Amino acid sequence: TATTPTAAAIVAAINGCMVGTSFDLDIVNYGDTTLTIALGTGVTKITSTTTSVLTLATTVSKRFTFVVTNTTPGAEAVSIYGVGGGAAVVA
Repeated sequence: TATTPTAAAIVAAINGCMVGTSFDLDIVNYGDTTLTIALGTGVTKITSTTTSVLTLATTVSKRFTFVVTNTTPGAEAVSIYGVGGGAAVVA
């Protein structure tokens, strides 16, 4: 299992970060098992499922967009959106 940085760490790493700042992350699972990605504190996925993890099946890729939704110290928040489709991907 891999884990995203916390929302506070993401906000701190982006110079001049403000609400609405975003970036994309492409993940490719070349492994022979499903890749599980846990979400750091303050990071929330925006999908129709209620689990707090992202999973990628073997030999698939997925783009995720991270959007900063709060930069207040101690209350930082980031949302993750899965971009595009893929029958073998749960995001």
